[in-house]
Amino acid sequence: MKRLRGFTLVELMIVSAIAVILTAAIILTINPVRQLSNARNTQRRSDVNVILNGIGQRLADNRASWPTDSDCAALPTAATTTMGTSIGQYDIYDCLVPFYLSNLPRDPSAGSFTDKTNYNLNYRVIKDANGRTVVDAPSAELGETISATR
Repeated sequence: MKRLRGFTLVELMIVSAIAVILTAAIILTINPVRQLSNARNTQRRSDVNVILNGIGQRLADNRASWPTDSDCAALPTAATTTMGTSIGQYDIYDCLVPFYLSNLPRDPSAGSFTDKTNYNLNYRVIKDANGRTVVDAPSAELGETISATR
């Protein structure tokens, strides 16, 4: 009598259960949601610095003054002002593009940019009481505060 070799159903179920447990442990260790949030926050930090550097270059070119005209208003002093083209937002496009920035960065999850007449960067810029320029990202994730001051 020849005996058939193979795995029993119980052995296959045990191996499958171990594979599921190891996969779950790896996914929990990697935590893709947190990794994506960290990546977006890294992009926000970069964007805030790019905007602040563009503002700094414009100020340097104009001997520390912010020239205003029909295309570029004075920097806001209200901390709730975001950059964009909607009512109540600060339109910074003509102040920085194309001389100081090739284009305006936008928040990776909450910002939008169609063209210079329709955008919402979802970043804020203010000139504080001490005369310093502050750019921040109000949509920062994981409880982080992303801000740069010059």
